[in-house]
Amino acid sequence: MKSTEMPNGPFIPILLLDEGEMDVARWVEFGIEEEGIPFQMMTESCLTANLIADVEQETNGVMLAHQSSLGVAVVVGSRGIQIFSRLRKDKAPLLVFQLANDGSDCPKAKLAGKNAARIVKGKPMLDIG
Repeated sequence: MKSTEMPNGPFIPILLLDEGEMDVARWVEFGIEEEGIPFQMMTESCLTANLIADVEQETNGVMLAHQSSLGVAVVVGSRGIQIFSRLRKDKAPLLVFQLANDGSDCPKAKLAGKNAARIVKGKPMLDIG
């Protein structure tokens, strides 16, 4: 996404804060796609004027969730995968998936994506197991 504004239409924004986690972010996309919900990958350089790259990961996640017409946003960074909802009153993420960086992150990332989409659909979330 090259624009400085959020694109039109319903989608779950996925904010990639660490380019080194691109593989993990792609697995998040796979999970969202399997649930049939549109998504849009964003990097810090794509952030709008309302989103600041230097603030805490949680702040950007909350702002993205509020700007998304679906009310859910995913942030992928060095601190893991965080899923945010605009329905939550505080800035805390609904779900946090820690990354192990040992090859086990892909299935976990896909599950995170599926759960983000299931929040939008109003379906029960899947267990991390």
